[in-house]
Amino acid sequence: MPDPTATAHQTLIDAGTALADAESHLADGENQPEVITAVVPNGYELKALDVAAALEPYQAAPRRVRGTATVTDTASWLAYFGKHGTPASEVFGDVTASTVTAILNAPESGDPAWGDHRAVLQLQHSAAWAAWCSHDGQWLAQTTFAEHLEDRTPDLVEPDAASMLELAQSFHATTGVKFESSSRLADGQRRFTYLETVEGKAGQRGELSIPTQIRIQVPVWRGVAIVVPMTARFRYRVQPEGLRLWYVLDRLEDVLDAAWASLLGELTDTLPVPVLAGRAPRYDA
Repeated sequence: MPDPTATAHQTLIDAGTALADAESHLADGENQPEVITAVVPNGYELKALDVAAALEPYQAAPRRVRGTATVTDTASWLAYFGKHGTPASEVFGDVTASTVTAILNAPESGDPAWGDHRAVLQLQHSAAWAAWCSHDGQWLAQTTFAEHLEDRTPDLVEPDAASMLELAQSFHATTGVKFESSSRLADGQRRFTYLETVEGKAGQRGELSIPTQIRIQVPVWRGVAIVVPMTARFRYRVQPEGLRLWYVLDRLEDVLDAAWASLLGELTDTLPVPVLAGRAPRYDA
């Protein structure tokens, strides 16, 4: 019968031998081992421990800068890139996500890199752009249309703000009248004839002229100094309940594409690297 004490001693010897046989293999030009091997006796299990990760919180600084900074204006994004970017950094503009992403620690000259330190410019449409787009193609009552013009007077180019405010006041004044006919004037405006009935008095006729289109100028995104000209073509319909108006923004997608191209062009002129069109890749996945 085997001696239990001798068996236990042999087990300890085998474990010590396994530890003694541990070998580390250094990667070329590196000080930290790339692979560690060890012989483990039967009945024992080798546990893996990421020593570097475990000790990192106790170091004076992390092994590398990593993480994603998300900002909403170009000045902040350029300031962050100026602090952390290098000629090896990569920048991608994703029009579908309305983002510009800088991979600050990107691979250089084919050498691998983590690519896990990023700066993202998350674009948000301006209040003016959102306001004009929200009513694009929608029928509006006179009062609603008048309020929209009053709220957006800073965006008006032609006719000017004073003329459009006067038109808005006319919309308020003619609410509830009966529109009878319309005609096109020599300058392209549309003139409406209406009948205003006052209780106890004979009906009074009047006229209301509106332009066929207006030109506006609005910033596309918040925190981005790109302003685009746009044309809104007026549409109208005379209904028993009153005059209904709406507008259609001309070539909205083309305007947005031109603004996007202008933004990427300005960034390319400022940065030491080009801005590539598309989604930023993941190097640390």
